[in-house]
Amino acid sequence: MIQNIKIALHEYNIEAELAKVKTWSIPAVEKKNLVAFMREFVSGRVTGRKPNMATARNILIMLRTSLEYLNKESSKLTQEDIITYSDDMSQDKVKKNIQGKHKKGDKPYKEPVKLRIKYSLAVYLKWLLKEKSASFVEILKIKPQIKRSSVDFLSEEEIKKLLNGCKSDEERFLIGVLFDSGLRAEEFYNIRKEDIELPKESGYYRIHIKTEYSKTQGRIISLTWYQSYELVKNYLQKRTLEGIRTGEPVFSMKYRTAREFLYRLGERVLGRRLYFHLFRHSSATYYASKINRQQLCIRYGWAFSSDMPDTYINRSGIDMKDVEEKFEGVERFKLKEENDKLKTDLGILKDSFNQEIEALRRELENRRQFDPMLNELAKNSKFLKFAKKKIELKQEVMAVGGVEK
Repeated sequence: MIQNIKIALHEYNIEAELAKVKTWSIPAVEKKNLVAFMREFVSGRVTGRKPNMATARNILIMLRTSLEYLNKESSKLTQEDIITYSDDMSQDKVKKNIQGKHKKGDKPYKEPVKLRIKYSLAVYLKWLLKEKSASFVEILKIKPQIKRSSVDFLSEEEIKKLLNGCKSDEERFLIGVLFDSGLRAEEFYNIRKEDIELPKESGYYRIHIKTEYSKTQGRIISLTWYQSYELVKNYLQKRTLEGIRTGEPVFSMKYRTAREFLYRLGERVLGRRLYFHLFRHSSATYYASKINRQQLCIRYGWAFSSDMPDTYINRSGIDMKDVEEKFEGVERFKLKEENDKLKTDLGILKDSFNQEIEALRRELENRRQFDPMLNELAKNSKFLKFAKKKIELKQEVMAVGGVEK
């Protein structure tokens, strides 16, 4: 059996990233120390766990924020330097410089990001300064009270508008499945044909997310939103006609193309920016009022100990079977079968009706050939008297229940 290779949406070369350190606005000795630290970090010798390249790159980016703001050799840092930096970060004096294609300018960091930036600096200083970093680390790890902000999301009505604005089955599959499943972008792109379970008793398509393709845990997701069945069926039929094989990815649009499509669609239909993770927020918000905390964890791949579900709802107790029954999948599937049968029966009746009409038409055509002869007989008085007498006689016989002789 051939092992499928994970599709990585972001490929990072840590050596190429480290080569950029020489352009940073930090002391030369700090550049040397940083490169040594990152090589140790990537090897797993700093934290005891080998990180993926995306995590390593994020650590490097966060360290740039801290080190360029301090712009001082770490060995010469004072407790006052760390306190000032920590306070400036809390007061939004340290900002992120955005230079994206559709968005530019300075922007304050979100509170959770501030904590991660300070934590990354603490890890670096602890590695570099050893026990001398104790007071620095203690300051950097102070956690302020953070009020959880509301997540950005799309309503169900907005999702419907986006679907109406799509022009192909491929576009509708992208919008519908991202919303219903709440998959992360990389999980979505790693859905293979073999991972989609066709509707059975539940009446829903199911997607099997393999652990090796997930950021967290593998899981099975039922697509229970009422529009998912048709849009998945239509796109799968298209991909089948294209000759998709069992182990091939289902969604064929390139990631960069999909991102550009979402941006244009959002601006055209809703007048706002769309991005992949927005659909995950939207999905969790939609299902939060329909399922409990445990089910949210299962559906979105969160650990039961995670505080992520609390962003959307805090409830307890049912499993996937209960969710499917709650959405009345069996009944909906039966209704669809009955509807298909009704369409078939109506088609048979229509054919039978058309055959009857055709038979009547042919009979009428046959009778019309006798019209000239009947017209001549109608002019013959003797024939009319004979016909009238025969009709009257027949009526008399029928009235007494007899048989005409």
